[in-house]
Amino acid sequence: MKRRQAPELRKAVRRLTLQFTGLMLLIIVLLGGVVFAIVNQSAAEANTKALLDATRIDSPQDAPSGTWIAVWRNGTLESSHEQITGLPDLTAREQAAATHGSVRTTITSDGRTLDVLTVAGRGGEVQVARDQHETREELDRLLWALVIAGSIAAILSAAGSAWMARRAIQPLADALELQRRFVADASHELRTPLTLLSTRAQLARRRLGALGALETDTHTLEDLNGVVEDAEKLTGILEDLLIAADTRSAPPHTIVDVAAVAKSAMVATEAVASQHSVEIRPGVLQNGATVVASGPAIERLFVALLDNAIDHARSRVEVTVAVKGKVVTARISDDGPGFTEVPKARAFERFATTREEQQASAAPRHYGIGLALVAEIAGRAGGSVRIDNAPDGIGASILVELPHSP
Repeated sequence: MKRRQAPELRKAVRRLTLQFTGLMLLIIVLLGGVVFAIVNQSAAEANTKALLDATRIDSPQDAPSGTWIAVWRNGTLESSHEQITGLPDLTAREQAAATHGSVRTTITSDGRTLDVLTVAGRGGEVQVARDQHETREELDRLLWALVIAGSIAAILSAAGSAWMARRAIQPLADALELQRRFVADASHELRTPLTLLSTRAQLARRRLGALGALETDTHTLEDLNGVVEDAEKLTGILEDLLIAADTRSAPPHTIVDVAAVAKSAMVATEAVASQHSVEIRPGVLQNGATVVASGPAIERLFVALLDNAIDHARSRVEVTVAVKGKVVTARISDDGPGFTEVPKARAFERFATTREEQQASAAPRHYGIGLALVAEIAGRAGGSVRIDNAPDGIGASILVELPHSP
């Protein structure tokens, strides 16, 4: 059974087909123009040579077919038997006689276009006219032949380019399908253990609550509440990934309070920050910093930025959210070593980590994907992300800009 390509891949095939066909059509037009120009120039040169040769004929009666000759000798006019309206051209004769040179003119007579050459010599003046009808017909036939050949070539090139584009895109389509299948399968398989984890945490919380206020460990209850909330967030993230992997529909976008999401992400990463002896400081978290985006995606954006900052910070990470005109800005700063110039250019590329892996270390391995996901999420929301100067000149600062939607 023939596999159907994803909509964006079909668009890519059409785009490649149009581009290649347009390129081929441009080449055909250029080549046809060059051929037509060369033939036209050759015809003009042949016509000029025929006119010059005709001026050397002794008697007008010997003029070749399609050529009219008039000779003035000692004030006497001798011309071809054929009478043509507008010939002889006395004005051209006077100009040639006055300059003792040649005059080239064109006249129209009885629907015919005639090329006229008048030459003044010692014995008098000679005027030669040639009908351009046959030359024009030849050029018209050539033009039509080029148009028909070019049209056929354009149609064939369109069919060939569409076939080649499909063959070129197919490996990419297979790779993309494999990637989406993996995301969908992984997300689907993770939903079950996450649901079980959330259920067990809720049961444990109920049992602790049933023991009574005096016997209940308040911190344990708080930790279990955090586990339940984290499980719900992870479920939302998996749903967001499943929707993103499905090309039939776009992720649902709603009004998202960026400051509220930033606070939630700070709470979620507080335990990790404590393990690294890093303090997460909330800066200005302005109210009304709302955007139209996917809530779980914005949550992933902040978690990834905080995780990256915590990993590099020496002692502190600061988060600020503000509204500047029509843009919501989110800045995550740390007091770490900052970005060097080389990694800065590739910071938002996948697998572009600059950390040195230590095989014996118990620390989680880094893959250099977090900031790439941040850039992708910001782009899907119509925004951007960049590395900015740290507010106090120390450490690193990443600035996210999203369109404000009040």
